[in-house]
Amino acid sequence: MKPTLIVVGPVPPPFHGCSVSTVMILQSRLQEYFRFIHLDTSDRRDLNNLGRWDVRNVALALRSLARMVWVCVANRPAIVCIPISQNRPGFLRDGLLILISRWLGGAEVAVYLHGSAFDRFYSSSGRMFRAFIDLSMRSAGTGIVLGDRLRPEFARWIPPERIAVVPNGVVLEEVSDVSRKLVGEVGFTVLFLGNLLKFKGVAVVIDAALRAIDLVPGLRVVFGGRWTDDPMYGESADSIRRECLEKVSRSGHSSSFEFLGEVDRHEVTRLLYGSDVLVLPSENEGLPMVIIEAMAAGLPVIASRGVGTIPDVVIDGETGILVPPREPGAVAEAIVKLASDPELRRRMGQAGQLRYKHEYTVGIWTERLKLALTRSRSRAA
Repeated sequence: MKPTLIVVGPVPPPFHGCSVSTVMILQSRLQEYFRFIHLDTSDRRDLNNLGRWDVRNVALALRSLARMVWVCVANRPAIVCIPISQNRPGFLRDGLLILISRWLGGAEVAVYLHGSAFDRFYSSSGRMFRAFIDLSMRSAGTGIVLGDRLRPEFARWIPPERIAVVPNGVVLEEVSDVSRKLVGEVGFTVLFLGNLLKFKGVAVVIDAALRAIDLVPGLRVVFGGRWTDDPMYGESADSIRRECLEKVSRSGHSSSFEFLGEVDRHEVTRLLYGSDVLVLPSENEGLPMVIIEAMAAGLPVIASRGVGTIPDVVIDGETGILVPPREPGAVAEAIVKLASDPELRRRMGQAGQLRYKHEYTVGIWTERLKLALTRSRSRAA
C-alpha cells in the first residue's frame, strides 16, 4: 500500500511560484509512489492579499488548521510536505501546520522553501515569534531548498544531511501556432515576464531600455504580468504603475513599450519564442521558473548576480549575462551587447537549452523531489 503524502499548498489562481509548484506536484509521477491528499491553502483573491492580516486570511488559516487535524487523525500520514511562508501571518499558519502534523499525526514533515530570504525573515522577527519559528522548524525532519547556496537558510534548525536540494523544473507548452524569432530578424525584442513589482526590476528594465534605445534599432520592450503591491518597497500596485507609465510617457518612446497585463500559459510560450532575450533584474528570488522557461525556449537571459540561485542556473557569459541588481546601466549594456551580436545570442540560447535538458526538466525535478521525500519517510520509519 502506498504511503500517504499530504501536499499542503495553494493552486492558481493567482499564479506564483508556490501555487504553480503545488500543481506540478499533484500532477507529477509522484502519485505512483504516494497516496496524495491535498490540503488546499488557496486564497482566490489576487497577490496583493498574500501575507496580510485580514478577516478572510484568518478564516482561511483556521480552516486549513482544522482540516489538517482531521486529515492527520483520519489518515495517519507518513509525510507532510509544507511550503513555508516568509511573512508572519503565513508562517503562523505554516508553523502550526508543522506542529499538528508532527505532534498529532506523527508524520515526517518536509518544509519546502520556494524563496531565498527565510533566515532574513527569522532575524527580523521579534523574540517571541523567533521562538515560535524555532519550535516549528525543529519539528521538521527534512528541508527542501532550490539550490546549494540556499542550504544556510535552514542551518539553524535542520542538520546538513537532512537538507535536500531540489531546483525547479518546468515544461514549456508545445503550441502549434508559435513561430520562433529568427536570429537576425528585424527588430530586437526584450521580454519581462512576471508580476510587475519594483523588487522584480520592472523600473530598472524601463530605465535600461531608455538608455539603450538609441543604440538598438527597432528595440521593443514587452512586459507580461500584472501590477502588484510591492512588500519590499512598501508601494502599492497603483503607485508603481503610475510611476513607470509616466516615465515611459515622458521619454517620448511610448511606442517601444508594451504592457500586456497578466498572460496565460499559451501566451507565455508565444512571447518566449517570439523574443530575443529575457530580462529579470530582480533583487529577491529563489529560482524563477521563467528563467528556466526562457532557457528551454532558447533565449539568452539577463538576470541578477548574487540573488537566490540565479547564478547557479544562468552561467554568466555562457547562457546569459549576470548584472548587479538596481543598476540599469549594466542592464542597458547587456541589452546592447546581445542586440549587436546575433551569433552570441545563438550560442547562449543553445547552451541554455542544453543546460535545461540536463538539469531542469520536470522529469529531473520529480526524481529529485521523490528522493528527498523518500529519504524523509525512511527517517520517519
